[in-house]
Formats: sequence, C-alpha cells, structure tokens
Amino acid sequence: PEERFYQRVLAADANEAADQAEQQLKKVALSDYYDDVPMKALLLAQADAANGKLSRDKQVEIRDTMEEIVEDLDEYCDETPQTKSAKAGKETAEAEGDGDAQDKLVASAVPVLSRGQLPDTWQLPHPVLCIPSRSALDESACFMLAQLLEKHGVGAWTQPFEDISNPKTMRIGMTDAPLVFLSYFGTTSKPAPVRYLVRRLKRIMPNAKFMVGFWTLGDDRKKVDEWTHA
Repeated sequence: PEERFYQRVLAADANEAADQAEQQLKKVALSDYYDDVPMKALLLAQADAANGKLSRDKQVEIRDTMEEIVEDLDEYCDETPQTKSAKAGKETAEAEGDGDAQDKLVASAVPVLSRGQLPDTWQLPHPVLCIPSRSALDESACFMLAQLLEKHGVGAWTQPFEDISNPKTMRIGMTDAPLVFLSYFGTTSKPAPVRYLVRRLKRIMPNAKFMVGFWTLGDDRKKVDEWTHA
C-alpha cells in the first residue's frame, strides 16, 4: 500500500491517493492509516532523497500533494469502525437502560479533550507548534500530526518549512506555544540539524518544551537514545 501511495504522490495525483486512503479507512482509524501507509511512503521518499533521486523541488511538490490529501481526509474521525459501532451501540443501550456492555471498547479509544481539560498554559488556539526540521518531507508529517491533534482536542499549527530553512531569516509565528514538536526524516549519523534548530528555538521560546519525531529510526532503541542525548 505504501508503494502505491508513493507512486500516486510522485505523480501529484492527490485524488487517487485520497481514494486509496478512503478504502483503507473503512477498516482502520485515521492515525493507524497514517502510520501504516503515508508515513511509510515518506520513508521511501526520504530514501530516494538521500540517494540523490529526489530533488528539493520534487520534495516540495510531494509536500503540496500531501497537504491536499490530508485536507481531503479531514472529514474522518480518528477512530476505528469498530469503535464507531460500539459508540452507537452504547448510545442505544443507554437509551434502553443498559449502558455497560460497550463501555470497555469505547473507553479504549483515544479521548477527545475539551479545552477545559488542558492546562492553563495551553489555553491558546494552537498550543502545539509543529516544525519541519530538515526538509519539505518533514512538513508532510507535520500536516498529519497537526490534524490528528486537532481531532483529539489539542490545537496545532504547522510552521512552513520555508520559514525555518534559513537560520538567518528564520521566522516563527507562534512563539507562545508551550510545546514544540519537530519532525525529522534525516538519516545522518547524528541529527546535527535538529540540535542546532532546537538551540535557536530555545532562545526564541525559553519556556517551551520540545519533542522530536525521529521517523527513520523505527524500533532501534540504541540509536534513539544516542540521537536523543547527542
């Protein structure tokens, strides 16, 4: 599936890619689909970029196509059809005076937070700032993450890669965000671009906490620890 998706994205065919996604979303939640298909497709794109087969302009084109696909999928909730069915069953059971049967399955779904459940420092339109660390491919991952956060009640904003690509002209539009998430598809031995970017951001946003998604590391815990403490 990820290869077929990547082919559609390379062809800038957002409609066909979104159609493929909608078929998968009949079976899985949006977050699971994003993990299983588009994120793996972006790993294929990163491998091509690392081998010199994907120009910067083509990466920007992929980013634009991914943004269109994510927008097309915005109508989907982040829950499995099974969970949707359980919620409907629970509502029916409650109406009939028996609301316990479906509670366990419904409770297993990722919750949607209300604004009142967020800390005082998060009472902002967009308390999470998503930043692409190294390329337009990173921005594609930010689009998906920001959308999922919004669906679970946490406002998120994606900073365009062009705004942070040049250290001398870097522009950050949301310096009051309490959490900054950096997306990184790099495959270098040590993530120097991320370290330098975090240092610059900390000078601009001294009160923010920082998280980084090292997408290429997978389950390599040793390398995760090495990169985290680099």
